[in-house]
Amino acid sequence: MLTAISDSGDRDDKLIGATQSRWRAVNAPHLVALVRAGARFGNGELVERPDEIA
Repeated sequence: MLTAISDSGDRDDKLIGATQSRWRAVNAPHLVALVRAGARFGNGELVERPDEIA
């Protein structure tokens, strides 16, 4: 039982680390470049443009 809890904690730590890395990447100058290029966001996620506009 303790092993399962430990494994779950390790998995959670890895997931949190990966999420934080992605969040930092989005907050970096890449976000400014996306917005300047005309990217649109809805509910905090990038909204894809229709093919006829892109």
